[in-house]
Amino acid sequence: MIDFVFNKDLGGMEFYPLKPWARNVLAMFPVSKQIKYYALLLEGADLSFIAPDKLGCAESCTRMLNSLFPGSVKISTGTWGMYADLLTSDRWERIDEPEDGCVIIAVTGQGTGHGHAGIVVGTSVLSNDSKTGKWARHLSVLFFQSYFRGRGFVIHYFRLKY
Repeated sequence: MIDFVFNKDLGGMEFYPLKPWARNVLAMFPVSKQIKYYALLLEGADLSFIAPDKLGCAESCTRMLNSLFPGSVKISTGTWGMYADLLTSDRWERIDEPEDGCVIIAVTGQGTGHGHAGIVVGTSVLSNDSKTGKWARHLSVLFFQSYFRGRGFVIHYFRLKY
């Protein structure tokens, strides 16, 4: 089963929006692993259709999460809206430390410059790459934390409960 999840060479199949058969396979795993594996399957995809590529992190995250868990979070084009929705939703809980499959977010307006959002996968963050507009594993958790804390941001982490 794990081999399937990491086999990106599946005849050019797209995984966004999530196909029912792929959803059934991912459903065999705990919620955090489903998010992690789906985030990995989407590497290289362009998930922001409204926000410009340079600012597509919140939209990409919320589209990815909604494709996997419909209604789990509203589609948002800004980190402030995404954060507000995560904070007030009964499906999400704030956690103190990053863990696989959680949302990591630095909210625009809480520091200097633009914030950022992504999904933690091991020691990496998968998110919209502002240079390419593609979903990519281009930041480490440590870099994310030090870069945004250095600009005055508070880093928030959220885990989907169900």
